[in-house]
Amino acid sequence: MSDQEFNPVAGHPVHLADGLRLILAPNPSPMTYQGTNTYLLGHKLIAVIDPGPDNDEHLAAIHAAAGDGDISYIIVTHAHLDHSPLARRLSTQTGAPIYGYGPAVAGRSAIMQRLAGQGLAGGGEGIDVDFGPDVVIASGDCVITDEWTLEALHTPGHIGNHLCLIWGDTVFTGDHVMGWASSLVSPPDGDLTDFMSSCEKLARIDARIYFPGHGAPVTNPKDADRMAYRAPSPA
Repeated sequence: MSDQEFNPVAGHPVHLADGLRLILAPNPSPMTYQGTNTYLLGHKLIAVIDPGPDNDEHLAAIHAAAGDGDISYIIVTHAHLDHSPLARRLSTQTGAPIYGYGPAVAGRSAIMQRLAGQGLAGGGEGIDVDFGPDVVIASGDCVITDEWTLEALHTPGHIGNHLCLIWGDTVFTGDHVMGWASSLVSPPDGDLTDFMSSCEKLARIDARIYFPGHGAPVTNPKDADRMAYRAPSPA
């Protein structure tokens, strides 16, 4: 499916696979494309991946899409204002803990920490400085239920605390890899060297499909990896 063919309506669930649906947040912009993709994984024990911006309509849509299921996990790929702010309100209402790599400054490379200390400000989608997970997860950590398992992969570059989430042969890629545009890398929160290393890590995973934070599912992951990462030529 191309991005031109992918036209979800904000607030209306889109069935993607057994136990997986997408709800588009009503926040279209040049940075967010059609809006943020919020994913609900599971039937009875539901993980909400990237709750999105702090928006009443979107919060109500998440609850409606969950139906009789129990929102038990909230997992945030990264602390940008279009992905994480709704997490705390959703957690308060459901009792579900918030999982993530750490606060917005977690995972910054040493050089970006120095630049930030020298006064370099971030840009891009905006930083959710109030974000903080209840449960910190890093590469290799898994969230396991009887219905599904998600494995975390730390993929700094777009921002230091960025995670991708592996579900079988599927990867939720957040803003690291998208079909509609390349990822924004804006120092000091973004680091191009880290981004390229993260692309290499992601390319090692034998994935069938990527579900990004914005735009249509990426059904040609290897082609997307080659576009984002160019392996060095042999000596």
